[in-house]
Amino acid sequence: MLKQLWTLGICLVIAGMLIGCTMHPHMIVLTEYKDLKLEQASLAVLLDKQEIEFENESSLNDDFGPGNPKDILVGLMDSLVTKDMLRLSKFQKVSLVEPYPAIEKEAKTLNIGKNSITYDSMPKAGKLILVDSVDADYVLFVEDFLSDEETIWTTTGTPPNEQRHSHRYLVFQFEFFYWDNLNGKLVAHGHGRVSHEVFGIMTQKTWTKALAKFAYKVLDTSPFMKPLTDDQKPTTQSN
Repeated sequence: MLKQLWTLGICLVIAGMLIGCTMHPHMIVLTEYKDLKLEQASLAVLLDKQEIEFENESSLNDDFGPGNPKDILVGLMDSLVTKDMLRLSKFQKVSLVEPYPAIEKEAKTLNIGKNSITYDSMPKAGKLILVDSVDADYVLFVEDFLSDEETIWTTTGTPPNEQRHSHRYLVFQFEFFYWDNLNGKLVAHGHGRVSHEVFGIMTQKTWTKALAKFAYKVLDTSPFMKPLTDDQKPTTQSN
């Protein structure tokens, strides 16, 4: 599990210079991977189903039918997110690994100035992830995935004629890191939050749009993202 104490602003920029990494609001890329050149590289995506949490599992079942919500979400990740990541990234192949493989892990704390990020499930340094039947030059670990909904109220007009409006969102929160599976080293790590507004009732399209934003978020500012035009990006990354 990732436990993160993030302080944004100039202190992070200075800390990044000190520890040798490139920092962005949601991701830290180790300097040696900043200008990574990929040739025919493959990515395996690991999402531990046991760590997925729902505050809105009934909404998922309403839109996709009966079944274990975690199984349904992993299935959507496999069929949709891998395709989006392949389209958005420099990878030649992207595969979701299911079931989650046995991996020897350790806790690791990365110091960032006065702050720190602790990974409880980081593979041991030098360790390569062996995944049957899946090529994995690099591995994306997705952890602490939470699906939720929230309502935000806005106000228009001025007293005494002001009006309140509600906006409902499907929200995903998650933490992640990339692992160099050729050399057994950390590439980048971060956390993210994406959302998609629900207009009227929630539908399957609501989930697919939110998952498209998830695929973009875990790649954005990473060395794996290919140059994109504005029309290739999700219209809104988060609210």
